[in-house]
Amino acid sequence: MEILLYLLVFIFGYVTCRTFYFVRSARTSLQLIRAAQLISLGVLAKSMESFHYASTYRLNELSKTGFSDIKINSFKEEFETELDEFKHRSIRAIVHNHSGVFKDMIKFEDWESAMRYLETHRGAVQAFFLEDRYSDRQNKTKN
Repeated sequence: MEILLYLLVFIFGYVTCRTFYFVRSARTSLQLIRAAQLISLGVLAKSMESFHYASTYRLNELSKTGFSDIKINSFKEEFETELDEFKHRSIRAIVHNHSGVFKDMIKFEDWESAMRYLETHRGAVQAFFLEDRYSDRQNKTKN
């Protein structure tokens, strides 16, 4: 009878351990997915900033070299169209890749809602980008 009790206690402990491991793994997975969302949205936002700087530079160069206002406006319209399409495709790809159980984790469906979501988690994203710069500086000073 004691052996049966020991066996049952062992099985209960094993199942409990596996259950806690599963719950901890699930929580970690959800945190990783959320971090990946925020980082990808942060990278997209930074790329939009770079695109606008490049566009401004290009517009200045076009006006310096004497291009007509029609060609400059055409460039602006084409650039804005491409940029809007890039934004749409990027967000659509992120949303599309969250299927099944993870579908409920997505808190945005378009560029504007994605940027609002990013703004609510601004501190975490800034910490990620600034931490990387800080560690790079530390590594350079050590070497």
